[in-house]
Amino acid sequence: MASSLREAKQVFSRNPASYIVCTISCFISLFCIGIVSVFGIFVYQGAQAVGTRFLNITAFFEKTANHEDINQIILSLESLEGVQSVQYVSPEEALQWLQEEYPDMETATNPLPSSLRIEPKSSKHVSDIIEFLQSISSIEYVEDTSEAATSYSNIIRIMLILGIALLIIFFLAFIFSVSSSIGISVYSFRKEISIMQLLGATPGTIRSPFLLIASVSAIIGGVCNAFVLFPVVRYVYQFYQSFLFFSPIAMNTQLLSLQLGAVLLWIGFFISIVSSIFSVNKHIR
Repeated sequence: MASSLREAKQVFSRNPASYIVCTISCFISLFCIGIVSVFGIFVYQGAQAVGTRFLNITAFFEKTANHEDINQIILSLESLEGVQSVQYVSPEEALQWLQEEYPDMETATNPLPSSLRIEPKSSKHVSDIIEFLQSISSIEYVEDTSEAATSYSNIIRIMLILGIALLIIFFLAFIFSVSSSIGISVYSFRKEISIMQLLGATPGTIRSPFLLIASVSAIIGGVCNAFVLFPVVRYVYQFYQSFLFFSPIAMNTQLLSLQLGAVLLWIGFFISIVSSIFSVNKHIR
């Protein structure tokens, strides 16, 4: 271990700029990946919350519908695969909500019928639920949200494709920058590597100083990235809560930052080690 540290110090002193660049590349690349991941998480959570709010289906009963029919319909809906929850709204409750929303409104009678509010598990189940409700004779009108569900699914699909594409681009840029930085340093030691092989040094002995420095560079870049992510996640969360105030989400930003930072640290460490091994192996015969 002591000899590996001495050799690592010698390797670093020979070409410190390449390993400083490697550390900075690790930090910048991991930070970009972290930013994309953070925005992806919040956009997905926001889309889920907004989708749940606007994809809910409301079905209004005929005035002649009795409680027995309504209970039977509720049980049938709850047995459907795509239904998350069913809420019965009486005419009195509907009128109370309407008066709370429009306090200046006055009415002598209650014109509102009984209704059901159905929350689907996902947008793909909306059409089936609406079709089922429209087949029931005691239901007078069903609020059709199938077009909104289709648009919502398309938006989610586009965001998913864009997020994956950006992550792939940053991952490739990260691999390229780290491999290039380590490769330059290894190339400057190609003669020493050949001499060590002639003296009988094992491939593991030759690789160890380069692996050590690559590991340290990845850890420094990953730890710095983790610290920077803490305020970024907190700011994005605050922005989300103010922008989509009508659909707030509860999230532990410190835990999210810690988990994301740890994952990115291990990713950076793994890629740096693999890049270092491949770079050294090019000069080992």
